[in-house]
Amino acid sequence: MESHQDSVLIFGGCGFVGYHIVRHFVKDPTFSSVAVVSRSAANSKNHVNGATYHSGDLTDHDSIKHLLLKIKPTVIIHAASPSPVLGTPEEYQRMTIQGTKTLLKLARESKDVRAFIYTSSSTLSKGPEHLNLTEDCILANADPKSPAYGRAKALADIMVLEANDPLPCTGIARKEMSWEGHLCTGSLRLPIVYGTHDLVTIPGYLGALQKSQTNVILGDGKNMWDFCNVENAAIAHSLLCASSPELDYI
Repeated sequence: MESHQDSVLIFGGCGFVGYHIVRHFVKDPTFSSVAVVSRSAANSKNHVNGATYHSGDLTDHDSIKHLLLKIKPTVIIHAASPSPVLGTPEEYQRMTIQGTKTLLKLARESKDVRAFIYTSSSTLSKGPEHLNLTEDCILANADPKSPAYGRAKALADIMVLEANDPLPCTGIARKEMSWEGHLCTGSLRLPIVYGTHDLVTIPGYLGALQKSQTNVILGDGKNMWDFCNVENAAIAHSLLCASSPELDYI
């Protein structure tokens, strides 16, 4: 990348995973600027020195369009999401599905945005048990019995991957051309994430210990769970920018 050209705009950068994504990109000399859009940008304690913060709602078409014209990001990271535990079906519909649809539309219309990375979830896979799944597994949107969060994540994930339409290779350097109407997209299907600033996983386990609830066993006690450190989750977003052949435009 040419550092004077490249900037990243992170939606949901004040959340748990989003905060760590912002920290990682601020440290990355590849990017000349890091901007964050969040509904809680004004009063959040999860601010990172070196990033700029903007209050906004990804479902607000006009305000997001204005921000894209102002910031001119090269990369958009969509890490905004209602809580998988406390969110409602209405919130998942408005933010996860409609918000992603709006953001993809505006990203494709932008002359500057080249890459769109979606912070997805392994819960988008169909069924209660997920063992050694591949990327072409059946998703939760095909199962009305799946939790609303998983179904919404699946629909958003599908939209993101179907929007992948890189700028064709030509005799002219792609970095000098307008990317309007084109977009490179990718999705990161994260398992349970833990780490500093975690308000769900680690506090939940500590709370169970304090209440002596560890004598409860679900199933045969051999249930397998996948966990991902939040630092690794943040690094994965950067690697997706750097390692994909379709992102050689940078």
